[in-house]
Amino acid sequence: MADILSIAISLIKGIIPRDRIALGFYLSSIEEFEQTSLFEMIQMTTQGISHNNPANAELVRRARKIAEDVERSGARAVSYWDREYPPLLRQMADSPYMLYVRGTLPKQDRPAVAIVGTRQPTPAGRKAAFSLAAELGLAGLPIISGLAAGIDAAAHWGALKVQQQTVAIMGNGIDRVYPSSNRELAGRILQNGGALISEYPPYTPASRFRFPERNRIISGIARALVVVQAPEKSGALITADHALDQDREVYVHSAGTYGRRGAGALRLSDEGGMLIVDAQKILNAWRIPMDERLETLQPDRFSPSRRLEEELEGHLLRFDGLWYRRVG
Repeated sequence: MADILSIAISLIKGIIPRDRIALGFYLSSIEEFEQTSLFEMIQMTTQGISHNNPANAELVRRARKIAEDVERSGARAVSYWDREYPPLLRQMADSPYMLYVRGTLPKQDRPAVAIVGTRQPTPAGRKAAFSLAAELGLAGLPIISGLAAGIDAAAHWGALKVQQQTVAIMGNGIDRVYPSSNRELAGRILQNGGALISEYPPYTPASRFRFPERNRIISGIARALVVVQAPEKSGALITADHALDQDREVYVHSAGTYGRRGAGALRLSDEGGMLIVDAQKILNAWRIPMDERLETLQPDRFSPSRRLEEELEGHLLRFDGLWYRRVG
């Protein structure tokens, strides 16, 4: 069963992350939490607690129900205090106190790269996200994104094509997939040893304000962020702002800097985002070799039988009507 006390603390309204952590430090049991008055809890915090909160006993009751729902959905609750909690997230000023997780979190032996962008990319933007994720995946790096349509989905699929772990940070409860069109993708992420992560308990619907909030986790759990393609006022640019605040490396893919759908990415590159054309610059900066690359192929380069043979052998990959070949 999940840590009921930590879930209950995560349900307190009107409290900043550092104060939630303080309460988790001072309160050691459910009984102690239930018996602690609002005045005593305020003394443990720096900015106080909203008086609109239910009684602590009610928060515990709700936490028990959430724990049951989490277990029923095949997920688990990971609190700020758990050993499994991603270390990079602890460095954030607004660390999520509770994560709900399905699947396997990335190991810490290799840095992860977050890839984000518009939900309505151009074909060039979609291809760039897929190829970049595949190249980074071939170098052994986990790929982080947000399971949204467009660039996010292309990045997840790129990692899956090379059997690399990919992690989706969701803006809704851990028990559901949004958009529903990405249910197959979510299943493939879990089958491939990746993870679905949310700071929201089961039955929490997707909403406009939750996506910008979850974006800080996308950037926070990775060492670097790549904005592939983004128009002005894109949520991907909010993620980039979080990344800069978190002292993460921020890159912009050159393929996504053209036209209206790339205006935001172009501005980000003008303001200091490092421009890349593939994975090479990132891997060089981290001194990670890229022994294999993906080369875009024209459909007529192989006969149908030869393409099938190459694909079955794992040398040829197909995505969104495009063919790729691993080359040394």
